[in-house]
Amino acid sequence: MSSNNVKKKFYEDMQSFYDQQDKYNFLYAISKCEIREYLRGDGKYRKYSASDFYIAYEPTDTCRVIKDVFYAEEAKVGAVDMFFDYLRQMAEESALGAYLSFDYVGALKYEDKEHTIKIEPYKDILKALEETVANSLLKYRDELQDELRFPNGWNTVNPWDEIARRWNDVLGAAITVSNKQG
Repeated sequence: MSSNNVKKKFYEDMQSFYDQQDKYNFLYAISKCEIREYLRGDGKYRKYSASDFYIAYEPTDTCRVIKDVFYAEEAKVGAVDMFFDYLRQMAEESALGAYLSFDYVGALKYEDKEHTIKIEPYKDILKALEETVANSLLKYRDELQDELRFPNGWNTVNPWDEIARRWNDVLGAAITVSNKQG
């Protein structure tokens, strides 16, 4: 196969890969009652980023998911509310859910700061989610100081260290906890 054909095949494969990712979007997950799986990045729902800053072992690209959810709001009113409700549920049910919800809260604030989404209409819901996530992180603190396995098979050791380091940036200084690092 010539060099040009190899390049062409590579770009076709990559386009197919990204088309496939776009097919399994938030609206698709809603239609299949697989929102939790979508948010966790299970299987076909895992979103990859082209960014060099994306950590490949993370379950999914939370920023891509958030943009997809806010885009879905245009087609299905209430999609963003549903998203927040599922994040709250996930945060309350497990250490993994608390960790992922924490990541989503941080990504929501980042996307708002970058003006890719408008979080203002949801600021009260976000504030309530922050409190839920903070309480859940503390509830699952012991588990988060151990090993956490993601649905894609990867794991992270002692995610609590990262959580404690990012706590004020993600959850704000208003939600303070003594000895978060402990």
